[in-house]
Order: sequence, then C-alpha cells, then structure tokens
Amino acid sequence: KKKIPTVLAIDNQWNGGGKQRLSQILSPILIKRNFTHAWVPGNKQFEFVKRLGISVKNIKKGFYVADTNLFSDYYQESKKIKLKKFPKRFLYVGRYVNHKGIYDLWNAFVKLHDEINTEWELWCIGAGEEYSNKISHPKIKHFGFLQPDEFSDIIKGTGVYILPSHFEPWGVSVQEFIAAGYPILLSSEIGSSESFLIENENGYSFNSKDIDGMVNSFKKIISLSEKELINMQLKSIQLSLSITTQEWSDSLMMFKL
Repeated sequence: KKKIPTVLAIDNQWNGGGKQRLSQILSPILIKRNFTHAWVPGNKQFEFVKRLGISVKNIKKGFYVADTNLFSDYYQESKKIKLKKFPKRFLYVGRYVNHKGIYDLWNAFVKLHDEINTEWELWCIGAGEEYSNKISHPKIKHFGFLQPDEFSDIIKGTGVYILPSHFEPWGVSVQEFIAAGYPILLSSEIGSSESFLIENENGYSFNSKDIDGMVNSFKKIISLSEKELINMQLKSIQLSLSITTQEWSDSLMMFKL
C-alpha cells in the first residue's frame, strides 16, 4: 500500500511437480498480493517465479554470489606453484551427507584406481552426519571442516574441483572455486552449471548417481596435459566474473528505485 517493494528470494528450480503446480493455483493469494518482485539465482528459478505470476520485468537473476575477491586472491597465491607443476589432486568441499553424492564420489574414485594406475588423489573438506562413515583409501584424504581463511594450502595443493550432488539448486562453491582457478567436474543436478560450466572448455559434467560417468570424467581430466589444464583454469576464472558482489549490490539497490 505504501509502494514499498517486497522481494521474494528463492532457489527452487521449476520442475513441474504437483506441489509447484499447486503453488501456481494459490499464487494470487499467497504470492502475488504479498510480493512485488523476485530475486533468483538463475534461469530455472526465473522460470518458476514467472509461472507464479511475478512480472518478468520485476524478476532479477544473480541472487547467489561468491566472494570472488577472496578466491581470486587464492588463485594469485597458487598461480606460480600450479604453473610450475599442476597438482594432480581432485578436491571436494561440502557436507558429508548422502544427497551430496559423497558415496558415489568415493566409489567412483576407487573404481578409477582399480581400472588404471594413476597418481591422482582426492582431497575432501567438510563435516556432517556421515563423516564417521567416511571411506578409508590411500589416495583419499579427509580434512574435516575448514574455515575459508584456512584454504590457502589446500588450494595450492589441489587442481580440479568436483561437486557430485544428487540435488543442488545452485551451488555457490562452484563459483568460488572457478574464481580460484579450478577446472570443474559437476553432476547434472548442479544449478549453477548453467553459468559456470562450459563443457570441454573449463570442465566436464556427468549424470547424477552415475558412477561410470564420473569415472569417465576423471579419466578425461587425467588425460589432459598441464597446458590444457591451465587453459581450463583461465576459462574458469573468466566465467567466475559473470556475477560479482558489486553487481549483487547494484541489483539490490535497483529494487529500491
């Protein structure tokens, strides 16, 4: 009534399920009369709020953003080390819960080593209800939970980021690690892949829960030369700048106008 913008912020992807269809029907009562605008991470969320009846001109993307300055600094710190010798280590950062695909990840990595002789390792950062059930393998290391300011040595020592989630509406960590100069491996369920992964240019994708598909993605990375991996690094950094904290702030202020 006072012409004050009210902003709906969600990361739910449009999937056409029963609950979402019901939300369309109830939107005039629950959504449209309470919210004038919407702020969402990407295209699938944009489609959802558009179907809820929010005017397209009042929907903005880019709601989730990484601290690209912090992770760009990590890249600068690790740049010379990786140019000299690219670290043959994959990195997972996330909670130790089943829907993050951690068991798929570990099983795929063990299968990789059963099939080929490789010096590549897997480093895992995080904590959660499944931490006590973590796999034990000579090429897999678990570091537990770390604060962002403790990542410097980890980033210097690892080369490729992997996120194998069964469901991930967006995944800010993807932008964080491409800003730090990582080629990436992402499951098909990572929402932010639409903005931060270009197949064959800065990484590869695999179907969620597909162990063999993940193994093949590992093999693609392992087959690359150091020069090709460095080129993927540079492409990742370029893609990480598609949304910055300054642009996030600018979008927020535009809701006020």
